[in-house]
Amino acid sequence: MAKLPNIVHRPKEFTEEELKKFASVLALELAKQGSLSVIDSLIGDTYILNNEVVSNIYDFINILNACGKEDKPGLGIALCMRDASVAEEALRTAREHQRMLISELKAAEHLVKSKQNIRYIIMDDAKGTGIVAGTMTRYLYSDKPFVTLNDVEGKIKISARGTRKLVSAGLDLAAALREASAQVGGMGGGHDIASGATIPKGTAMRFIDLVPVFQYSR
Repeated sequence: MAKLPNIVHRPKEFTEEELKKFASVLALELAKQGSLSVIDSLIGDTYILNNEVVSNIYDFINILNACGKEDKPGLGIALCMRDASVAEEALRTAREHQRMLISELKAAEHLVKSKQNIRYIIMDDAKGTGIVAGTMTRYLYSDKPFVTLNDVEGKIKISARGTRKLVSAGLDLAAALREASAQVGGMGGGHDIASGATIPKGTAMRFIDLVPVFQYSR
């Protein structure tokens, strides 16, 4: 495996040569995983918010999302109101949330199971099921849609993610989750590439058996 440049600063502070090396290493690793469609996303536009406490729009979105997920909505609101005094705490919250997601992803990778036309994982009281499903589908297992089932609050919450290539082949996760969840006494829906559902406890495996039947348009 090629080595990343020995740097500790942020990508926006890379020299042109460091940025090329960094992008090349990422592209090689994604190619090894078969995630060719993601390589195009390595280079793109950066949007700067000149009047906000957090200027990079992607950093801003990630921090606000973390504040919401970590049950700190007031912190996110203060940041939106350009209160610079909360910036350090908001950034720390975002980093802690990212560490939690990385831990969940590492644990999830060893629990992935495969069935006809889908891969899935059953989790217990997890916070980042949508992130897990999206990351697995986009970067590790792009040949099938990925479904996460999360046993939480007395029910099973489900997140499913696909790819544009799978959608082009007929994948419709909204229809699949809507139909399969209804069959087990739950409800679901969303978009063809990303969808969610909630089903009763004890119905997870029945749901997993049903999803492949509905997920591709007929």
